[in-house]
Amino acid sequence: MTVPLHQIEQILRTNPDSLVVVDEAYVDFGGKSAMPLIGKYENLLVVRTFSKSRCLAGGRLGYAFACPEVIADLEKIKYSTTTSAA
Repeated sequence: MTVPLHQIEQILRTNPDSLVVVDEAYVDFGGKSAMPLIGKYENLLVVRTFSKSRCLAGGRLGYAFACPEVIADLEKIKYSTTTSAA
């Protein structure tokens, strides 16, 4: 499901105390990215993957974009979860 950017902005504006996560796994196949909104909203986290358009599904590699404060918070917890090759 694609959510228009104006609706994402509305969600961001009306929920300033909540982190809004936008999954852009398929953005390379069409659609508009929420990346331009990162500088405007501190509660936005955009996540992407190498799995889809980069043909690396087995790698389970992803990355995230957000304001520096959100990234710093993610850095604090990044080793608190486990991953499995199974």
